[in-house]
Amino acid sequence: MALGVALPGGLPSMEINPALLAWEGSRTFSTIQYSWSHSDLLPSLQKLNPELNLSEDVRSFGLRYPIKNGTDFAIGYSWHHLELGTTRYSAFPGDLQILKSEESVHHAVVSARLAGMASIGLGWKWMDSRLAPDVRIDDSGTTLRGTATSSDWDLGLLIAPRWKIPRTPVRIGPSLGISWMNLVGDSIDYGDPKSKDQTAQLRRWGAAVTISSPDLVAVELFLDDEVDVSDRYASAAARYQGWSLDLLGILRWASADLMDPDGMRSETQESYQITFDLKQIYRLKGRFESGDWTSLPEETPNGYPLPRWKMLGATISPNVRISVTHSKIRGWSYEGAQSVRDGQKRIGWAISL
Repeated sequence: MALGVALPGGLPSMEINPALLAWEGSRTFSTIQYSWSHSDLLPSLQKLNPELNLSEDVRSFGLRYPIKNGTDFAIGYSWHHLELGTTRYSAFPGDLQILKSEESVHHAVVSARLAGMASIGLGWKWMDSRLAPDVRIDDSGTTLRGTATSSDWDLGLLIAPRWKIPRTPVRIGPSLGISWMNLVGDSIDYGDPKSKDQTAQLRRWGAAVTISSPDLVAVELFLDDEVDVSDRYASAAARYQGWSLDLLGILRWASADLMDPDGMRSETQESYQITFDLKQIYRLKGRFESGDWTSLPEETPNGYPLPRWKMLGATISPNVRISVTHSKIRGWSYEGAQSVRDGQKRIGWAISL
């Protein structure tokens, strides 16, 4: 579930703010995480032409090292892949080339969290676009590379303190996040020194507020603005705002609206998630038995059956957590056009240990 740059919403969140990665292991009380998701793009067009084969896949991996309570170091990798169907091209009469078109972005991230209230993250990414690989341009067999590559860096910060309201189990806190995407503004390499484009340099900032009662309910409200500040692509900010509701750490709903100030683009993304979490089951069991719904969740709940071990001075407590997420887009519009992305769905799952 994407919840902007100020709230962790799953491993792929490292792609929009590297600082979020360090919070994922703590949020799920796990050390190793893996997630997968798939979406068939532009469903209305694919119904008209089933051979389009437009899809998006995301695979993410994260590893957390808990230094002490509230302080973590994490590394992660995310692979974002687009299948863009085929490109048909004729260089001369009688020539028909059918070329598979695809694009991949590889993200490598390091992130650290300090005292349970702030984090920083640094990401490096490599883009490989293969829209028309080795396309022939004349009858002599001359080819062009037909691909593009680039690499760049992302930097993210997050501040997220939490306070308890006296004489209640309720905790409340703001979150402030910012990410600088494509810091260097590296050129896109098409294989021709004379033909290069600058990558878009994005600045995204977000604010959120969380109100929760431990292991019972949590409500999150968030607002993000993203703007392109590069000389070539400078644009007005796009806004991303929404909410999420978590019940018992098992069920989660989220909704977000994406829009721009000029009203040229808008859509609503809705997500539903169900989770099996072994630590959460034992945590809820302990709260029902003791009646204590005010204390903070423990890394390892009482009676938890899986063993713990020491590694480089840290205590590793494994978890078994499996979540399934279903997302859908509705109300899509762009410059008056309607329905192209309406009904576009994403299904995903994640496992944390």
